[in-house]
Amino acid sequence: MILQSNLDAICKALETSGYIILPTLLPETLTDALSQRVREISEQFQAAGIGRQQQHQLNQEIRSDRTQWLRGNHPAEKDYLACMTQLQTTLNRNLFLGLSDYESHFAYYLSVAPINATVMPSKENQIVLSPRYSTSTPIGKMKVAVNF
Repeated sequence: MILQSNLDAICKALETSGYIILPTLLPETLTDALSQRVREISEQFQAAGIGRQQQHQLNQEIRSDRTQWLRGNHPAEKDYLACMTQLQTTLNRNLFLGLSDYESHFAYYLSVAPINATVMPSKENQIVLSPRYSTSTPIGKMKVAVNF
């Protein structure tokens, strides 16, 4: 689980400046397990696209990463999703955000591939928070991204 001191720091920073960068959020045992999970399923990663539903398309000039959705069918994924649920609950309680759902995926970027910002269309009044964890792995740079 996420340390209460980190949750408090996140809430305070979001309230005052609107963002926070933490050197460590998740327990090291969990980040190690997530890194191992990426190595186990790296062949299942798919080219990341942009847009949703009928507007979904692949465009490597914008997104060249490969992703795999977290489904919670592995202990490390379950633990990570529990941490994100803890974060969601804390943000809702302390900042009155009303976050109702989130999605999580692994992503990796090859060192030679471009990494450009992606603008996703959002619904009116939708709040998007993007906690990200990043580490180096043998297959490139891994990110675990959660969008609320």
